[in-house]
Amino acid sequence: MAEWIELDPETLQQLDRTTQDGVEIIVGLSPYDIPDGVRGSKDDQSGRFVIELRYLDNEEEKIAECPGKEVSLIVGKHSKRLYEIHVDVDKLKATEVGLRLMLPEVDDAIEKLSHRPQYANRIRHYEVAKDVISRNSEKLVLAPG
Repeated sequence: MAEWIELDPETLQQLDRTTQDGVEIIVGLSPYDIPDGVRGSKDDQSGRFVIELRYLDNEEEKIAECPGKEVSLIVGKHSKRLYEIHVDVDKLKATEVGLRLMLPEVDDAIEKLSHRPQYANRIRHYEVAKDVISRNSEKLVLAPG
């Protein structure tokens, strides 16, 4: 299992600032919705490359979402947080893969998920998750074998 890549949640926070009737209103994600770690490794049992996101509270039942054949997403049953991304590297015909080569498929799967009605209010969370994966793509590498 790969080591966690530690993240600084403060740098991932996307705040919206508006002023209404002279009062500044700041809206952002809960600290529980911003990942504090990410890692990637091959699951020997399934043969898939798995990207995991870690949060302050990871103790939640998780469910699988499969928007595509090559990419499956694991989300929190209640929070809808993105916990895992499973990439079928065999279907992508990859033997040695850096995540940057899989980013279009991963982005597409997350985009499809965020447009489902039950996930629509989580769009900002998914944007942060995509940003985390993109920023760390060079470190999240599937080695041959």
